[in-house]
Amino acid sequence: MFEIDSPIREEFFRWCDTTVLEHSKGDGTILKEWRPRKGDDGNYQLVFEIAAPGENTARHEVPIPDKYNRLLDEEYPSHDHEHEN
Repeated sequence: MFEIDSPIREEFFRWCDTTVLEHSKGDGTILKEWRPRKGDDGNYQLVFEIAAPGENTARHEVPIPDKYNRLLDEEYPSHDHEHEN
């Protein structure tokens, strides 16, 4: 298990922040949900929903770099395709 203050964990969450901000439409945008999802191929995606003021919620799925797979396998073992409808 990774330590709470591990460099790879900090780097992963910075990557998540940057990724969500890149899809944000600026001030007032609300992050409604986010989670890693493991696909049948073993790769992860960051699945998140954001809403800009006056707009419908937009769902995004962004591939997570492979270097975070071990962290995600250990920390988020249940976040995979079974949550999808």
